[in-house]
Amino acid sequence: VLQQNWELSSSHKLTGGLEYYDIEVNDIMDGNINTANNKAGYLEDRWQIADSWQLNSGIRYDKHSKYGSEVTPNLALNKKFNSDSNAYLSWGKVFNAPTMDQLYKTVPNMAVANPDLKPETGDVVTLGYNTKLSDKTNVSASVFSSKINDAIDWIYLEDGDAFKTAVNIKSEKRRGLELSVDHELNDAVDLYASYTYQQVKQDMDDGKGYIDDPLNKPNVFKAGVKYKENNWLVNLT
Repeated sequence: VLQQNWELSSSHKLTGGLEYYDIEVNDIMDGNINTANNKAGYLEDRWQIADSWQLNSGIRYDKHSKYGSEVTPNLALNKKFNSDSNAYLSWGKVFNAPTMDQLYKTVPNMAVANPDLKPETGDVVTLGYNTKLSDKTNVSASVFSSKINDAIDWIYLEDGDAFKTAVNIKSEKRRGLELSVDHELNDAVDLYASYTYQQVKQDMDDGKGYIDDPLNKPNVFKAGVKYKENNWLVNLT
């Protein structure tokens, strides 16, 4: 990964970068070695359009050895109310290539690889708000909505079968909200908690339209403690 920052003016900052990865997976079932690589370049602009308004825009180019090229733009508008709170609205295109494990790694009695998977594409919109209740307590809230084509999900090959495989869903819609609180107990210990609600509807291309994902867990609660001291960082969630 290479990244460079430029300050074009007092209100304009630019960030550009290049990424490259190369992955190899050895399939223990047939002994084949499968490889894939991805080259990417991105450019992000942060523009302070007024004292309390900031517009962030960006574009990313991916060239995947298996799935070809894709361009994904994103936009975010940020409103600062005071030194302790802000709201934002963001939109972005999505391009997620399947992992090499999903494509080529078969695990006996657990999972079967699917080399015919397609990448996920779509859009995500998020509206959020951040604030400080005190010098040591931060609160964040957001709502989100996405529509993903060829969404990747796991299914069991047969009812009651232990074997499962990753497949493409024709279209998937997700809506939800996230709430989180972070409190600094002292210089070494932070406490945090969060709640996420998520509704997932899938179109399986079977003529039934969008139906609820039976494997979705709509309510997720998390709480934890973080300890930091010198070079140590320990999380318990």
